[in-house]
Formats: sequence, C-alpha cells, structure tokens
Amino acid sequence: MENLVTNCLYNCLYICNIEIKVNNLVVKEEMMKKTVELVEFKLKEGVDVENFLQASESFFDEFLKKQPGLIKRNLIKENDVWGDLVLWNSVEESQAIEKEMTHSEYAGKYNSYIEHSSIKVKYFEVVH
Repeated sequence: MENLVTNCLYNCLYICNIEIKVNNLVVKEEMMKKTVELVEFKLKEGVDVENFLQASESFFDEFLKKQPGLIKRNLIKENDVWGDLVLWNSVEESQAIEKEMTHSEYAGKYNSYIEHSSIKVKYFEVVH
C-alpha cells in the first residue's frame, strides 16, 4: 500500500502546489501548513463495491467538498484495504467535520458500508 499512498499523496500535493520530494521530483511550495488525513478501512463483508463507490461519490459531492478547509480527496485501494486520502488547510478543519458527519445522510450512507473496527486514522503535517 505504501507505493499507492505515495503516488496518491504526490498527486494530491502536486495539484495544490506544495513542495514535496518524491522519487526525486520536487513541486514548488506556495502555501502555509497543510494536513494530509489518511483514513484506512475495510468494507463490510458482502458489500457491493459499485454501491459503495456511488455512496462515496455522493458523500464527496453533497457533503465533503462543502466543508471549510477541504482541498482535495482521493479514494484509494490496495487489495481489501481502502483509504480516504484528504488534503486539508489544517488538522483542525479536518477534525471539525466529525460532528457534522453525524447529521449528514450522505456521510451516514457512506459509513454504513465500512467495517468500523478496521478504521485507522492518521494525520500528516505537510512540512516540506
């Protein structure tokens, strides 16, 4: 999964003009501190992947992209492990949506496909 995460992270940061060195490629930094949130998870047993992907798209279009501080999101996958790779203006803005998610039908539907015991959340500060 490391190569997948590295490639998606590079693409996410490249679009936002943040300097990062990956495989000797350097992108120019033009922003203040940013946060990358990586949420790893597995789907519940028997989930229809197409339905999950539709729920993911609705979650992004109707909820996530309307949140303050969101810059970019990628849904990534390696074998049976999925990930939400999200670039935020700050860790505070990333964590602020947790309360909002409980009131969103789109977040609820998206989360209904996820095996909650498998969730791992990591935050990375963009430093270079």
